[in-house]
Amino acid sequence: MLPLETGIGKKNSIAIDSRAMAEEEDEFVYEKILEIQRRKDQAVMQEDYDEAERMKQIMINVKKFGYKLKSLKDKKAEAAEKEDYEMAKNLKEEIDRMKK
Repeated sequence: MLPLETGIGKKNSIAIDSRAMAEEEDEFVYEKILEIQRRKDQAVMQEDYDEAERMKQIMINVKKFGYKLKSLKDKKAEAAEKEDYEMAKNLKEEIDRMKK
């Protein structure tokens, strides 16, 4: 879905891919990705490549978090559809804890 590496030249594609993530997964993750991308781009412009690399690694972790969040949301929806409300509640609580 989202490329693991992005650069300044890929700013538009990350915004589009990130928007798709927001629509499919979570606005919380989308906002984090945009902020990290902005900070990474700023570091590159300032030729602070250590910071740019750090932001790249953080981006990878946030994307992994987003995929995990999406998986939990899908499981929650499936549990609710099957009327397993206890499971849906537990998954909702886990999702809420992850976002704190």
